[in-house]
Amino acid sequence: MAEDKDLVHILKLLDDESPNVRNRVWEKLEANLPAWEAGIRARLGEIPSVPRRKIMDLLSGRARKGFRAAWLSWRDLPTDMEKLEAALSGLSWYLAEDRLRRERGSGEEVIRTGENGNHRENVDYHADFESAADPDAAMDADGFEDPQGNSDVTGGAAPHHPALGALLDGLAAEFSRCGQPLRPTSLARFLFTEKGFKGAEHDYYNPANSDLVQVIETGQGIPISLACIFMLVGQRLGFTIQGCDVPEHFLTRASEDGGEVIIDCFDGGAVLEPERLAQLERKYAPEFSRLIRSTAKPEAIVARVLRNLINAYHLAGERQASQFIWSLAEDLRGERDGEVE
Repeated sequence: MAEDKDLVHILKLLDDESPNVRNRVWEKLEANLPAWEAGIRARLGEIPSVPRRKIMDLLSGRARKGFRAAWLSWRDLPTDMEKLEAALSGLSWYLAEDRLRRERGSGEEVIRTGENGNHRENVDYHADFESAADPDAAMDADGFEDPQGNSDVTGGAAPHHPALGALLDGLAAEFSRCGQPLRPTSLARFLFTEKGFKGAEHDYYNPANSDLVQVIETGQGIPISLACIFMLVGQRLGFTIQGCDVPEHFLTRASEDGGEVIIDCFDGGAVLEPERLAQLERKYAPEFSRLIRSTAKPEAIVARVLRNLINAYHLAGERQASQFIWSLAEDLRGERDGEVE
C-alpha cells in the first residue's frame, strides 16, 4: 500500500508549477514504472491530457521492449500455419495496444487517407504496398511488452482485444454448419460473399487492415490479410490453401478436385481464369510464373505484412510506430539471412 500512496502523491505533482518538481516526478515515475504500471493505467483518466500523453509514451516504450524480445518466438513452432497464425496474432495484439495508447493519450492522432478519401490515386488498387524506405532511422532499444503478462506472441490476447484463434475457429465452425460442399472455393464464397469480407478500397492504408482481428470484425482488409484469413480458416477445415507471394498483390493457391485453382481474396474470392493468369505471367515474367507455383513461407508472408504496416504508419505520419515495425522487420530479416538452405 505504501507504493500506491506514493504513486497517488506523484501523480498529483505531474503538472506542478515548478519545473524542478516536475523533473523529479518524471524521474521517479520512470524508476518505478514496472511496479507502478497497473496503478498508473488505472488512473489514466484522472491525469491531465499533456502529462497523460507522456505517460502513455513511457508505457508504450516499456511494452514495446517486451514484445520485441518475444517477437520471433513464433518461428519455433512446428508447422508453417502455426507459425503464421502466431506471428499475426502477436502483431494483432501489438496493433490493438498501439491504438489504445493513442486513444487514451490523445484524440488528435488519427489515420489519414488521401485527399479524395481513397487509399491511393492513379494507382492500381489491386497492388499491395511497395516496400518502404528506411523510415529515418532504426528505433532505439525500446520494444513491446504485454502489460497483462501475455508478452509471448503465441499466447492469448489482452482482455480488450479478442483472440485471433477464437475468431478463426468461429468462422470455421460457421462454415461447417452452413451445408456448403467442403472445398476451398465454397469457403471462398462463404467468406467473401455470404460473410461479406471485402477489400478496403476506401481506407486501404489504415494500419488496422493488417490486423486480422480488426479485419474479421470490420469485414474489410487488404489482399494479404484477407488471404491469411482464408488460409487459416481453411487449415482448420483440412483444406490445402497456400499463399503466393506474387507481384501486384498477394494471391492464394488451393487444391481442389485433383487440380489447383488460384483465388483472389481481394476480388471477392474470385477464381483467376487462365486468360488472366496468362496476362500476369506476361507482365511479370519470369518472376510471376515461378512465384505463382511456389508456396510462400510464413517468414515471407510476415515480412510483406510488416512492409505494409511500415508504409501505412509512414503515410499516416506515425513516425515512431513506423520505426518500431521497421525494427521488427529488421529482426526477422536478420534471422532469415542467417538461415542455411
